[in-house]
Amino acid sequence: MRTFSDHSRALTLSALCVAQLAAPRLALAQTSRPTPPAPSTPAAWQGAARQDIEEAYELSVKNHPGMHDPFNKYFPGRLNAARDTARAMLPRVTDAASYSAVIARFSSVIQDGHAGAFALSSGSLPSRWPGFITVWRGNALRVYATYDGGPSVGAEVVGCDGVPIRTLIRRNVFAFQGREGEAGEWWVRARSVFVDRRNPFIAPPRACQFRANGKTTTIQLVWRDRDSTTLALFSRAYNGETLPIGLTEPRAKLFWMAMPTFSPDTAEITAYRNAFSQLTAKRNDLLAADAIVLDLRGNEGGSSEWSRQVAACLWGEDRVRRQMRAYFANVEIWWRSSAENAAYVVTAARQMREQGRPDIATEWDSLGVALTNAAARGDTFHVERNDTPVSSAVAADLPTDPPTLRTPVYVIVPGQCASACNDALDVFARFPNTVLIGAPGSGDSPYMEVRIREVASGLASVIIPNKVWVHRPRGAGVVYTPAMELRELEWSTAAFQRMIEADVMRRRTSGRKK
Repeated sequence: MRTFSDHSRALTLSALCVAQLAAPRLALAQTSRPTPPAPSTPAAWQGAARQDIEEAYELSVKNHPGMHDPFNKYFPGRLNAARDTARAMLPRVTDAASYSAVIARFSSVIQDGHAGAFALSSGSLPSRWPGFITVWRGNALRVYATYDGGPSVGAEVVGCDGVPIRTLIRRNVFAFQGREGEAGEWWVRARSVFVDRRNPFIAPPRACQFRANGKTTTIQLVWRDRDSTTLALFSRAYNGETLPIGLTEPRAKLFWMAMPTFSPDTAEITAYRNAFSQLTAKRNDLLAADAIVLDLRGNEGGSSEWSRQVAACLWGEDRVRRQMRAYFANVEIWWRSSAENAAYVVTAARQMREQGRPDIATEWDSLGVALTNAAARGDTFHVERNDTPVSSAVAADLPTDPPTLRTPVYVIVPGQCASACNDALDVFARFPNTVLIGAPGSGDSPYMEVRIREVASGLASVIIPNKVWVHRPRGAGVVYTPAMELRELEWSTAAFQRMIEADVMRRRTSGRKK
């Protein structure tokens, strides 16, 4: 058993390694063997799909921690159901699009964002749209942008071809992507009901009903190819306006910290470091501010390092560390000690050393030895426990802490907030002056430290996490729900500022009444 004295450090280390190793690991996988030619006949595509589903299944059985997780009795059954469902679809596989659909269905049945597989190409034909774009806002699908003569902007989609829109979304979208039980997934994925990705197992809607101003109209859909402009608008529709990384002050005493990614490139890393310096230098101003905004629009995870540093600047490094140690006091990390997983950790250690990170490399060297030995013994898991006692008062303020930040901190949560984005909310939500706004987020699997394993055909990759979080306070699939949802069509900075200013005024007025 390997122990760690500070679970928060282990959390940051693991997430950081995911972000930094993803690109080089994929590059190694792609260059280690020649990629076979793509199938050229329907029979060849069907054969490839059959082979790749079986390979994805076997790799998951041998390496995925969910197969032996005593706290998740459903995983093996879902994996079996995924394979059987995909097998039943094989007779209709004839090309890249149908191959991609089968791989997607295999993953969707498992209902875990850190399991399954994904096709590396869906074919050469462009996706199509009906000339308008929709977004999910709260409890309805609404028209975000439209062509001349199309449904009016803001109209609610009632249904299509006699099918209620929610039913159609479940049938055409969630059957092949996402998890319909998580509220944030609707904010992100429901819009795809009006995207035709050439999936032969789906019939694109032909005629839909739209309700606006108390009147319902029916419109016949005309599907056409999407271009780059349409794709950009499609992304903005659910992401909203995304700001570059950095701290700004839209008005006196209102500070806005934009964090659109936790997987920053070189320039973005510099932007984060500049922002940390600004947050530190302006802390007295932050203490006296009307509001602080932490803007996560566009964020799809990466490394938890960046949000932890923002939290340290705002609330104090030691205060944050104590809060998180208390929060994760009972957490254990169970590493699935298969031979392949052990080899991954050994490779990760070498890559960290090559990248000039000897401190992390040393940690991973130790873990690699432990996993290799566990695999040789035939042990299913190598377990890390937090053996440091946590005082009942560990989260309380200490005389050495900086002044307590009482300024309201508004965190803008996008629907796709998951993984390291959820890690950020875990930290921010530990403090009572935090207010979540925007949309409900997406849930997280307890299976982490994901590696990507390309199948022999070169047509798809399998998602294999190496560890499982046991006793994590935020359960699998549990989402953060905002105190205030922004249901306006346009998730603009101005719209969020209006929401925040109104709440600041309400708090100020309420304070005066008291």
